[in-house]
Amino acid sequence: MSVSRKLVSGLTAIAVSLVMAVAVSSPAQAAGPLNGCPYGAACMYSGATAEAIAQGPVAIWWDGVYTLNNVFNQRAIINNQYGGWVIQVCYGWYGTNCPPGGAIYEGLAGFPNMTPINSVWLHPGPPVFTW
Repeated sequence: MSVSRKLVSGLTAIAVSLVMAVAVSSPAQAAGPLNGCPYGAACMYSGATAEAIAQGPVAIWWDGVYTLNNVFNQRAIINNQYGGWVIQVCYGWYGTNCPPGGAIYEGLAGFPNMTPINSVWLHPGPPVFTW
């Protein structure tokens, strides 16, 4: 191998090592609120409009099924959790009749029509579809 090739290989190795060291030692950007929804929470808003979202959410922090009473029309729901948690909107009471299209994954939002929905189910792991 020629001297210039050895020099280029050596410099490449040093550059890769430096990039890896910076990438490993750099702190990750801290997650924060998303449209007023605290990091680590699932949030439901009073509507799906910008005005309703600006009024702030109702935050849900614990896993389980939440029965909805007097919740109608389209709502914004944000899943600002971490660790693979999912929110499922269910047409039945107590987390039953949860179709595949009703799952809102971590870091995403959904805008379901809540009129036929009677519960939301917050839990870790993949969605569980029930009928």
